[in-house]
Amino acid sequence: MEFQEKQPIESGFAPIFAEKIAPHLGSLEGQRQELQEKGKQQFKIALGIGVVLAIAVAVFTGFSAGGIFGAIGVLIIALIGGAVAKGGQSGKYTGALSDLIMPPVCDFLGDTSYDKRPGEVFKTQDLSTLGLVDLHDNAMFEDRIAGQYRGLSFELAETRLTQEIKEKEDRTTTKEVFDGLLIRIGLPMHATTEILVTQDMGSVGGAVLGFLAGETGRGMPKVDTGYAPFEASYTLHAKDPEAAMTLMKPPLLDSLIAVGDSEADKGAEGFRASFKDKNLWLALARKEKFMEIGGIETSTDKVTEVLHGIFGDMALIRRVIDRLMDDTPAG
Repeated sequence: MEFQEKQPIESGFAPIFAEKIAPHLGSLEGQRQELQEKGKQQFKIALGIGVVLAIAVAVFTGFSAGGIFGAIGVLIIALIGGAVAKGGQSGKYTGALSDLIMPPVCDFLGDTSYDKRPGEVFKTQDLSTLGLVDLHDNAMFEDRIAGQYRGLSFELAETRLTQEIKEKEDRTTTKEVFDGLLIRIGLPMHATTEILVTQDMGSVGGAVLGFLAGETGRGMPKVDTGYAPFEASYTLHAKDPEAAMTLMKPPLLDSLIAVGDSEADKGAEGFRASFKDKNLWLALARKEKFMEIGGIETSTDKVTEVLHGIFGDMALIRRVIDRLMDDTPAG
C-alpha cells in the first residue's frame, strides 16, 4: 500500500508511511478482524440472555401488560449491554490504530504531541470568567494537540461544555453550552489588558447575553474600533479600552475575522477570541467530526483515507497561526 500525498502538510510523508506504518498493517488487520468477531459474539450473547430473561418475565407475569413492558425493558437493557461490549472491542482497535499512525505523524510534523483521552486540558471556568465560553457545569475533552508552529506554542482540544438545568419536580436536563475546539496560542508579546472578541448582538442582545452569561467577560466596556469590517459582525470588549487599541489594529482584526469565517461554524456566531497575559484564546464552535481515527468497522485498507483526514485536522492550527501572522495559509 502506498500513501499519495494530497495536501501541502503531507508533503514528504510517503516514505515515512512506507517505513513505519505500511509494514504493520497486515497484523493490525488480523487484530481488527479478531476484535470484530469477538464484539459480535459478545453482542449475540448479551442479546440471547436478554431474550431468555424477557421470555421468563413475560411467562412469570402471565403475559400481563406490566409483564410485557418489563420484558421489553429487559431486552432494551440487553441491547445496550451488547452494544457497550461491542464498543469496547472497537475502542481497543481504535487505540491500536492510533498508536500506530499518530507517533509517526507527530514526529513528521515536529514539535507536536497528540492525546486521544487527555483528561482536563483547560480550566474552562476561568475561560468562562473571561467570557470566552458561557457558564457551565461540566467539561469534556478529547483529541488534545499541542506543539509549536512558526515560533508560537499552541494547544487545542475538542471540547464539549454542558450545564445542568433544574426543572419541575426536581428533574434536571442537560443543556449543551459549547461544542467545538478550544485553542490556546502563546503570544510573542504581553497583552496589557483583558480583551474579548464576540459576535455583535446589538446593544439589547449584548446586554441580555451578558446577563445570561453571568456578567462575565461582557461586563467589560465595549470598545469602538472604528474599523467597519470588524464592527459589522463583531464586538470588542476590554478592561482598558485605550490599552486594547494599541494591540487591536486593523491587520489583527482582519486576521480574527478570517479565522472566524473559515474555521468556525456559522462564522461570527460560532467564534470568540480572548487575549489575556501572553495567551490568545479561541473558541470555534464546530459540529464537524475532528481527528476521527476510525472504529472496528474501518479496515486497514482505508488507513490512507484516515490519514488524509488526520492531516487535514492537524492543519487547522497552522491555518489559524498563518492568518494571525497575516499570511495566506498554504492549505
